[in-house]
Amino acid sequence: MKIVLILPYFGKFPNYFNLHLNTIKSNKNIHWLLITDDKTNYIYPENVTLIYKTFQEIQEQFQFNFDFKISLETPFKLCDFRPSFGLVFQEYIKEYDFWGHCDPDILWGKFDNFIFIDVINNYDKVFTFGHLTLYKNEEKNNVRFLEKINNQERYKTVFTHPIGFAFDEKFNKSINIIFKNNNYSMLLQNVAADIDSYHTNFRLSIYNYETNNYYFDGIKKQLFTWEDGSIFRYIFNNNTIEKQEFLYIHLQKRTMIENFKDVFPNRILISQNEFLPLNEEITIANFNKFYKPKWYNKQFLKVKWNSLKYKLKHKNYFYGENKNI
Repeated sequence: MKIVLILPYFGKFPNYFNLHLNTIKSNKNIHWLLITDDKTNYIYPENVTLIYKTFQEIQEQFQFNFDFKISLETPFKLCDFRPSFGLVFQEYIKEYDFWGHCDPDILWGKFDNFIFIDVINNYDKVFTFGHLTLYKNEEKNNVRFLEKINNQERYKTVFTHPIGFAFDEKFNKSINIIFKNNNYSMLLQNVAADIDSYHTNFRLSIYNYETNNYYFDGIKKQLFTWEDGSIFRYIFNNNTIEKQEFLYIHLQKRTMIENFKDVFPNRILISQNEFLPLNEEITIANFNKFYKPKWYNKQFLKVKWNSLKYKLKHKNYFYGENKNI
């Protein structure tokens, strides 16, 4: 069983991208296809295929696959095109059983502890989020994004307007609705430590499939680590420590400091805004040594401000005539 994750990314990768690549290196059974214009001298592991393209070249590659004028003015808009990757990048994925898409603001844990071949082989689509989703690499499956939702060609609306529609995730007129409405097999499972972007202190964001909304899991006193290739969460509760493993940690919209100079320790503490070497086991006795909450939620203000600027730039889609498109 061969799996490839496709990541087209334009502009500078996150400053901790070499650390991201180091966590990829620990997953030799998974391959990554990176398409980028960032020619920084990163340390790419053997299971990464690197292709340099300009954003204009990628725009032309996507446009070639559609007989109508698409709207792909910014790299951010590529998120909406993710369900079409199996079609657009078909020349690169012929040898794989599954292809998928992912984000760069991630530290990976161990795929082998979560992706069981005898399980995922029963599904056409594995997971539902933009930061990690897999599709069975079959021709009919790779073009299911073309199918109608409520008798409308939703993909055409999404591909011809400049704002983000989250067509690659959620359950609101998205690729997931196409799979759900047509009873295509889809694995709904949460394997990510998806850190909420509106809190400086780490809070896990959980998706409710029934309400189509995110909520917080309510746990505040927690630590996250990368240890010998695995992602763990330590929860302090009633004078005990619970240890939970995740496939990956997603650090969306968060500035992180990384000072390892490309030589990475085997154990890393993931703090609110920094990666630190972890030189001892986390125990009840030393938990508070590492748990240092911030009392000012700077993250909320930053994300809200950026969101407001985006909405004002595309105000017709949020406040005007295109609001319900």
